[in-house]
Order: sequence, then structure tokens, then C-alpha cells
Amino acid sequence: MSKKKNYMAEVQALIDEKFKDNPEGLRIAMEEAERERAKRIQVAKSENYLEKAKKEKELKKQEMKERLELLQEELDSLISKRDNFELDPDDYREMYDDFLNQCGEDVNFGYISFTRSEILKQMDETAYEMGLEDYVDCQEIEYDSTYQEIVEEIEEKESEIEELGAELEEEEEEEDDEE
Repeated sequence: MSKKKNYMAEVQALIDEKFKDNPEGLRIAMEEAERERAKRIQVAKSENYLEKAKKEKELKKQEMKERLELLQEELDSLISKRDNFELDPDDYREMYDDFLNQCGEDVNFGYISFTRSEILKQMDETAYEMGLEDYVDCQEIEYDSTYQEIVEEIEEKESEIEELGAELEEEEEEEDDEE
């Protein structure tokens, strides 16, 4: 610290000696030095700002690329899920029972009444299950609510990918224009 004080004292002594007869020249020289210092600071800030902005753009592009990869993986998973989708017979049991019960009236034994689906289930469970499988096979997969949800998710992911891809392309074009 003492070296700095000595140096500052020497500089002050030189300034005092040089401008002792011309105080106005000292003021002008000090103002000029201050303007030069301010200009150097501004240039340094500007360079730091430009460098920071460039780094931020690179980071944003990298994040967009990573998001695109993640969206593509999610899309691939959904497409696989859609392509391997099968209707679950358990989701159609009630509809199948209603279908069987519409084939005729309930069967009465004395005071007890049985639906046709109950009788088939109790008398021949294998025939009931095979009939349920046939019933499910006749259903159109496109009308299943779970399948429709998967298709909607696929469409949303495709739209997100398209928008993000266009945004990334814009960023890259801007960067090319700047160079």
C-alpha cells in the first residue's frame, strides 16, 4: 500500500510542477483524462455486453436443441404407444353385457330374474370371454377414448416440435446475418 501512496505522491508532484503556472491547463488536462477514462470504460462495457449477449444466444440455442431432442423422444414414445395400442376387454365388459342383454328379456326362475349376460358368465365362462374378445375385436380402435388421447398428444408434440424448430432456425439465420 505504501508503494501506491509513494507513486501517487510522485505523480501529484509532477502534475503540480508541470501545471503550477497554468491551473486552467490542469483543469483541461484532467477533464480530458476523465473523458478518455470514461470512453475506455464504455468500450469495455460494450465489449462485455456483446460477449454476454452472444453467450446468452448460444445458451438459448443449446436449450432449444435439448428441448427438441426431448420432445422428439416423447413423440417417438407416443407413436410407439399408438402403434402397439390394443383395446382392453375389461373396458368393454359393461357394453358387452348390455349387448347380450338386449338380445332378449331377462330369464325368470320363479321369483328370481337373471340377465342373459349373467347366465352366460355362470354357465360357460369361456364362451363369455371368447364372445367378449370377439365383441372387442369388432370395435373400431379410433373411437376408443384412450387411443384418441394418445393421438391428440402426438399432434400436440408434432406442433411443438414444428414451432420450436422454426424458432431455432430463425435464431440460426439471425446469427448467420450478424456474421
